[in-house]
Amino acid sequence: MNDISTATPAATYGQLLHAGTAGALDPTTPRAIHLGDGNATPLALTTSQLFISGSAAITLVTADLRYAALSPVPYTVSSPVSGSVTLDLTHGNLQEITVNGNITAFNAPANGTKGSTIEVWATCSGGPWNFTPDAAIGIPSDRGLTWPKALASGGFYILKFKHNGTKWVFVTLLGAY
Repeated sequence: MNDISTATPAATYGQLLHAGTAGALDPTTPRAIHLGDGNATPLALTTSQLFISGSAAITLVTADLRYAALSPVPYTVSSPVSGSVTLDLTHGNLQEITVNGNITAFNAPANGTKGSTIEVWATCSGGPWNFTPDAAIGIPSDRGLTWPKALASGGFYILKFKHNGTKWVFVTLLGAY
């Protein structure tokens, strides 16, 4: 961006950002961010969160936006899960689930594209519960992984998957914490 301090407003308005509505920012109502020419961006913000269209909210962990550190906030699946489970990437690539039964088929999100990732934070309620990824998810054959994996009662697990352009592949299973 060029220095706009000496340019006329007509020559620079398209390089500026502005909030979509009048009034002060508040902590609960996201305000759309627009370019100076009025075109919407995929951004919205409150006093404490930055939203990117199609992603989970990002919480600002400092009030001084010049030095803001961003921390992702997971989308929490509202009901405990078991059986066949499919997550939706439109809720963001960090999602939190509570497992209350065997997961017989953990299905990849249908809406992934090459380079997409999804990280799942799973907490076990009761159990132990077995976790089995769907057969369509690529599993490394050279790592000696066997399925199902037993998830310990009360355990916290981090699972990560990445889309390679053809299918989702299993990347990581960390836990129990």
